[in-house]
Amino acid sequence: MNVRKTIARIGIALGLAVVLFTPWLPPKPFATGPTWLDVDATSARFFQVSAGSEQWGLEVFEGDRMVFREVETDARQGHRFTVDGLAPGRGYTWRLTEPDGSRVDEGRLRTRSDDDRAVVRFAVLGDSGDQPFWRDLADAPATRALVGVGLLPEVHPDPLAVGRQLVDLAPTFWLHAGDVIYPRGELADYPRGFFRPFEEALRTAPCYPVAGNHDLMVGDGLGFDTVFRRPDAREASRDWSLRAGPLRVVGLDTNREFTADSPGLAFLRAAAAHGEPWLILISHYPMHSVYRAAPRPDLERHLWPLCRDLGVDLVFAGHDHLYQRFGEPGDGLPVEVGTGGGGKDLYEIHSRPERLAVTESVHHLCVVEVDGAELRCEALAVDGRQIDRFVLTKNDEGSPGGSDERARRVRALLR
Repeated sequence: MNVRKTIARIGIALGLAVVLFTPWLPPKPFATGPTWLDVDATSARFFQVSAGSEQWGLEVFEGDRMVFREVETDARQGHRFTVDGLAPGRGYTWRLTEPDGSRVDEGRLRTRSDDDRAVVRFAVLGDSGDQPFWRDLADAPATRALVGVGLLPEVHPDPLAVGRQLVDLAPTFWLHAGDVIYPRGELADYPRGFFRPFEEALRTAPCYPVAGNHDLMVGDGLGFDTVFRRPDAREASRDWSLRAGPLRVVGLDTNREFTADSPGLAFLRAAAAHGEPWLILISHYPMHSVYRAAPRPDLERHLWPLCRDLGVDLVFAGHDHLYQRFGEPGDGLPVEVGTGGGGKDLYEIHSRPERLAVTESVHHLCVVEVDGAELRCEALAVDGRQIDRFVLTKNDEGSPGGSDERARRVRALLR
């Protein structure tokens, strides 16, 4: 009899465990915090998804003067506002409101400058989109309860730490070297893997990402394109470029094999022709690596020579979960920085290839400041420790391989 009772109790306990830890609940509503998807010199794009249907308005102020106001015509969950009529290089405050004017949220933003003498400060990180270990059980009753009372982490702690560090650095904008969302780039994972860890940073500083391989594993990047697709992006392309003061940043999608006639190469040439004094490239895949031998021979064969010929100053990449810098200032070649330590599990250092200057396997981000003819880049671990620092400078010879327009603008900075 006692054996039967024991077996019955075990069966009840197992059944209860199956009920509690089986993900049978409906998914939680997709929701985000206030997010600036793009802030250029004269306009800005606001995005937020609320947990329920709301009718909101957005107000933007320069000092005490309202420069923009728009109220949604109906209640909705997806809120998008395009703010026009802003001035370059200015600071603004914004307020999200109910239709009656009562405040929902508020914050600040700053437009990019179109002046070559403007000081530009931005951050760079990559491979941040790790998920908490309980991701596959997110819709189980026990998981919901444990997260609700704080016994399970709401998000993965490593990208959350990088997100806090990003807020402290207060960049005007930030670049992401890809793998925004693990494991497969699904849209449902964005609140936990991106919007929550970087919520405070996104309130004031837009993120400009390139797509990583994990971002494109489901629906050919449907989640990535839904969140980040720029209105000016070329059809069937995730390449983009932006100007900030004396700087041109080019983001290339390197998820397909590059050949001599790849569209990305033509896009880089066209972006470089704008002639800004500083030219930075960001892509997901590195061309050199301490973790893997010959990581992308096609990029080294086709993209690297073009970077050299166009006078690209600095190349950022992710994919390898560590910090690595190849090249020294003044050696006549682009400096390449691998910054894939945004929160995913770290990689080991397997080799020390030619031109390697610094490497360390640590969660980190980079902060860059461009001031006239000088560019300063610092890599910081999440505890604030400096991993690396280097300075690039321009001289009156312009940039090797750069255009005449670019050489003229460099000389103007040196006067």
